[in-house]
Amino acid sequence: PNQGKHPVNIDKMVKTMEERDIHVMTPGIIGDTYGFINKAQEQGLDECIAEASMIETYLQIFTRDAWECYYHMLHYTGAKGWWYDMCYKSECPDFKLAYDFSMFAYHVDKENIELPKDEIVNTDLVNWKPDPKVTE
Repeated sequence: PNQGKHPVNIDKMVKTMEERDIHVMTPGIIGDTYGFINKAQEQGLDECIAEASMIETYLQIFTRDAWECYYHMLHYTGAKGWWYDMCYKSECPDFKLAYDFSMFAYHVDKENIELPKDEIVNTDLVNWKPDPKVTE
């Protein structure tokens, strides 16, 4: 969300990418498969920009060259998009990947359909409900 304690700010992400020569960036993802946000918090990296060797495919911002490499890779892997995150670095080794742990996005699926109340207090997200397609 673009509100709450850790709002996603795409303009800020793009500016950070330009300033730090980052080619692919994502906010911290709550509910991701590998628990990167939990590991970052354990290591004291919350609120930090952290370089990564892999970014799980949820919400990524690419430079033009990084996107072209990602796009050309698409036909090499699984039909549903799985494993693109795992093979991106080997297929496109010249690009710097990073997480911005000052921003949170949420992986919302059938098992995880509520936003944390402490993150969305005083926002218009308090009564948010997922699209029915998510819960079917």
